[in-house]
Amino acid sequence: ETKKDSVIKPKSKTFIISPFAGFNNNFKIGTENKYGNEEVVDQPKKYGNLFGLKLKWMFSERTGIQSGVSINTLYYNTTVKKQNGNLETESIELNQEPSAINTPFNADEKVTFQQHLRYIEIPFEAYHYFNTKKLSHATSFGLSFYFPLKKQVNAYSDKITKMNIGKSQAYLKQGYGLNLNYYLNYNLSDKIQIFITPAAQFQFLGNLDYVQSTSYTF
Repeated sequence: ETKKDSVIKPKSKTFIISPFAGFNNNFKIGTENKYGNEEVVDQPKKYGNLFGLKLKWMFSERTGIQSGVSINTLYYNTTVKKQNGNLETESIELNQEPSAINTPFNADEKVTFQQHLRYIEIPFEAYHYFNTKKLSHATSFGLSFYFPLKKQVNAYSDKITKMNIGKSQAYLKQGYGLNLNYYLNYNLSDKIQIFITPAAQFQFLGNLDYVQSTSYTF
């Protein structure tokens, strides 16, 4: 009799809790937010991180649904060249008078705006195992809803250190996204599993008054 320790089948009607953490890179589709009429001299650098819990309910050995919650942090750095001596900040809810922001940057030709964004993400997805071996493959797809926690805007230059100048008005109070995930799972036992997950998201986060409304994330 062969010992079948290489195959571990997920039990049907099983509730699975999975903590996770990772990094993301974001790209916008269309024109970037130029903070008014400044010329963009360096395309935005985008990076971030996320952590949270996935909650999975398996209806059968291979199929279930998945939800959870995560905290996603995103940074967009955009360097602009001043056109008229003052910074245009029409898409920013300033936390001080415009003169107090412009004065420190009077001697600078270029200024970098950093958008520091933080969201709560709540996904609703279908989940499916392609196989049930010890090293298994799976996928999930569905929708996510985003609720902003932070929309801070910082400004800095070669001469001026980073300063908080207000909040971005370029993002919706509640956004959403389309998700597609691939999972490579390894079962340490019948109760413990580790996984890595390349994921792609197409997000609708932006306010059309200020910025293109879609982005995609890996």
